[in-house]
Amino acid sequence: MQINVPVEGPSAWMRRDVRGEDYLVELSTACLEEIRRAVDEIRAFPLPTILRHPDDFVMPACRRAMARVRQILDRGRRFAIVDRLPLSDMGRPPCIGCCRAWCRAQWRKSSTAR
Repeated sequence: MQINVPVEGPSAWMRRDVRGEDYLVELSTACLEEIRRAVDEIRAFPLPTILRHPDDFVMPACRRAMARVRQILDRGRRFAIVDRLPLSDMGRPPCIGCCRAWCRAQWRKSSTAR
């Protein structure tokens, strides 16, 4: 099948047209510190991730980073890379639990705003 009309919009792109700032979200020092504190709390009080709620953690810098990710996914290039979660420093399971809660907060906020 051949497409005979131009594909346009932010999700139609060629490699040469994509810049790092179009998709890359670097985590700030404040965001990484928020993640470290949340991971410490998860280690101290282990619960299944399904029981974790976004409001369990105070993470304003991380929420701003996720808002940027959401903006890229909704109105930008339609893919985002979050650089760099220090899994080796924190351990995979607690960091995943923290990030799931963090993502749930942004997705829930975004879906209720529509």
